Amino acid sequence: MNRATGLFLKALGAIYLIAFVSFGVQASGLIGSLGILPVANYLRGMHQALGARAFWYAPTVFWIGSSDVALHAAWIAGAALAIVLMLGFFRRVCLIAMLILYISISTAGQDFWSFQWDILLTETGFLAIFADASPGRTWLFRWLLFRLMFMSGL
Repeated sequence: MNRATGLFLKALGAIYLIAFVSFGVQASGLIGSLGILPVANYLRGMHQALGARAFWYAPTVFWIGSSDVALHAAWIAGAALAIVLMLGFFRRVCLIAMLILYISISTAGQDFWSFQWDILLTETGFLAIFADASPGRTWLFRWLLFRLMFMSGL
């Protein structure tokens, strides 16, 4: 792995850290059990409306448990993984785990986590799993940046 890729992954780890800590600060009030849009009610409604297909329409680890403790565990685990990534250990494992957690948070966050920057972090996190200096992957990151700029202007 070259120096630029390592620096990119450290920066991405810092961004993930900010995102997970930000979620931790807001989770209880927004999607917690006493929040504006409780995630437990959302998942229960999805399951009632779609049955077993709800798991595919709302991919989240919070199907296992959507308590306030689970919300706290998710952001703390994500923040810890981000720190491990910034330190340069277990990069691919950290990136995969953080992607799963962030998709889970974005899904459970409903209206609160469906903005352009959430989608950008998810896509960047996915591409980062395969990050190297190959021309094809470099092109994919450039394409992602182009789409960000284009959609921001749109």
